[in-house]
Amino acid sequence: MEAKNVVAAADSAPDTLAEPVSPDAGALEARPLAPLPSDYAFLVQLGRDTDFGAGMLVGQIEHLVSGRQARFAGREQMLSFMSDTLADVESVHERTKR
Repeated sequence: MEAKNVVAAADSAPDTLAEPVSPDAGALEARPLAPLPSDYAFLVQLGRDTDFGAGMLVGQIEHLVSGRQARFAGREQMLSFMSDTLADVESVHERTKR
């Protein structure tokens, strides 16, 4: 399996999200999406060893605002990087509010 690059440009993202009107309803209702903060943007590149069927994610991740990067071998490592990075982002936001 070749490396997979996933890039979503803000200009190409939908500006509405379709969701059920009620849990029992089959009809969908569109509601506007709130803008997404760039501080929370990550680029994930999956490697050849990624196997979705086996639940194995291998690759690298980059926080787009800070440039911080890491390699990961598993979902937990990827999510840990995201969590740690976003905690740092929130810490900076708290310090600048003072």
